[in-house]
Amino acid sequence: YLNDRLNSIEKVYANIGKRTREGVRLHVIDSQMKLKSKTARNREEEETNKFAMLAEAAHMHKCVVILIYQTTGGGKAFYSSAAEYYANHMIEVEKCEDNYHDYAKEAMPLTERGQQKYDYRRLKYIKCKGNMEITWLYRFKLSTQTFEARLNETRVAHAIKQWEKEKREAEKNGREYVSPRLSEQQLSEEVEGYVPQNGSNYE
Repeated sequence: YLNDRLNSIEKVYANIGKRTREGVRLHVIDSQMKLKSKTARNREEEETNKFAMLAEAAHMHKCVVILIYQTTGGGKAFYSSAAEYYANHMIEVEKCEDNYHDYAKEAMPLTERGQQKYDYRRLKYIKCKGNMEITWLYRFKLSTQTFEARLNETRVAHAIKQWEKEKREAEKNGREYVSPRLSEQQLSEEVEGYVPQNGSNYE
């Protein structure tokens, strides 16, 4: 079902109950900013009310509710510091720093004929009620807006530090430095079989 008429949290809450009774088990809301909440004392309280009601609906009807949201600079869900309390799981996608982009243009397999074809994205999985956090670095295809390859963030970060060091030394000596291109095999890491440091199991 696709419903683009609902915009209040109360209507969405009621619709989750109705649709779940009809057999729908997964509900996706895009996005938090379009979801209206009843007037409260402040914006923080209004936004937090959305997370509280959706968490209650998921628990009551034993269904899955996915809410797409935007984050502030601190990584908190838009205007709500209590969002992580109500969420069971969070998946964050964020752009990487400028030095990743500068390095990618020169040394990574992210460009084609000098044009930037790919970008980096960090994807972070957080189990809110269980103290587990896993972060991956991905190659992101700009034209299709899709993730294409997983890269080992530690190796990429190390390669960038080495690249910056060699570039500084070359500039100091009046030379132009171009880093050798690295293959994806040098930077990739298989997802299968990965076990978090705390020993938790996940798929």
